[in-house]
Amino acid sequence: MLLELATTYHDLASKLLNWTGMSDRAMHVHVGLGLYVLAQLALRPRRGSFDALVPVIAAELANEAVDRLYFGAWRWDDTLGDIAATLAWPLVLMLVGRVRRWRWAARRNETGERLLREVGGRHLRLVHRPQLEAAPATEESYPQMVAAG
Repeated sequence: MLLELATTYHDLASKLLNWTGMSDRAMHVHVGLGLYVLAQLALRPRRGSFDALVPVIAAELANEAVDRLYFGAWRWDDTLGDIAATLAWPLVLMLVGRVRRWRWAARRNETGERLLREVGGRHLRLVHRPQLEAAPATEESYPQMVAAG
């Protein structure tokens, strides 16, 4: 029964490749990126989160398991190449998102520490961030800040 499912899956994949005219590797790239985007939209994880990458990894591992059943043995060159092609762009997008989150957090922390030093260390809650950098560094000049303590 599993071999029949693997054969049906492989036949459908072959028909899709013939219909699109893509190579097997190009299809892996497109499907991996498409699954990642769909997972981002459906799961709505934080930027750079591993959560949206999990469905892509699961789908690729399932695909390779089906290939193993269909061909009767592991074809390691093909398997590793398929995994790399499928995960390449989703990994790049996840890493870019993670770097952007780290940079944003570092910039936010740096700005917060600078403002606390300039205003005398009082605990402040920022209400509107963009105007802070243009305003002078006195407590009276920050109408968008509210003293919290």
